[in-house]
Amino acid sequence: MLKNISIVLLSFMLSFLIWGCSKSTDELIQDLRSNSSRERTKAGVTLMGRHGDHETVQKLIDLLDDKDERVVFIAIQILGSLADTSAIKPLGDMLDHPDPDFRARACYSLGSIGHESAIHYLVKALDDPDSGVRHDAVTGLGYMPHSYVRETAGYIYKMFRDEADSVRAAAIHSLYNYRNVKNSGITSADMAITLNDKSDLVRYVSVQALGGGFADTTTAGDFLIEMLKDENKYVRIETIISLQKLKYEKAVPSLKEMYDTATVDEEYAISEAIKIIADETFPPSLEDS
Repeated sequence: MLKNISIVLLSFMLSFLIWGCSKSTDELIQDLRSNSSRERTKAGVTLMGRHGDHETVQKLIDLLDDKDERVVFIAIQILGSLADTSAIKPLGDMLDHPDPDFRARACYSLGSIGHESAIHYLVKALDDPDSGVRHDAVTGLGYMPHSYVRETAGYIYKMFRDEADSVRAAAIHSLYNYRNVKNSGITSADMAITLNDKSDLVRYVSVQALGGGFADTTTAGDFLIEMLKDENKYVRIETIISLQKLKYEKAVPSLKEMYDTATVDEEYAISEAIKIIADETFPPSLEDS
């Protein structure tokens, strides 16, 4: 049966590829106007695969002025996937679009292209009144070339104080992307502000980031030990997981002390962490005692 399913899937993929290759860019763009979501999806996916085709890129750029807003939105998305730098200015101009969904999608595509010439536009979008736009703008900054980290990091830090929880969380993720860049100046100590954030989400993302391999492991581990006292259970569990990832031996006494008042899922996380960090079964079984 599995063999038959595989044959069907392979046949579908081959027919899809043949269908896409047989159509010109103009025909595919016409399919983007179809009332059939299936036809639009097929056309969009095929166009996304045409990397290096500058003619296709230019025709998609021309669509940004189309009267059909659905087509405009799809074109913004495809241009990000094609990662052609000639689309950066046209996408940057979309940041003046009245609909925040279009502005956010433009930021996402600018980040996907990942070229330094997009930084100017993404920085502009950090002051957008819509939190979704600011979220995608700061996310996009996290994908800029590493050689520009000292320029982008300053703007990312600024967003640690944004009024929206989702934006602050996105800023942490963007900074995390640069953690291993040589001479970036980014360390786990930069999480100090976000670890004291009022938002459970922001603190959760912060402890998750600290387990991801910052160079200054000792600072990260010490921060995480303090976060074992967080008021939110899920933040505490993610803290335990991060300590396990770091294999931070200094945390073992604190983990053992925490066990007596831990919830059931915290108990499991603590046992697993101690097993990985110290190669020790905890709590000891009756046979071992």
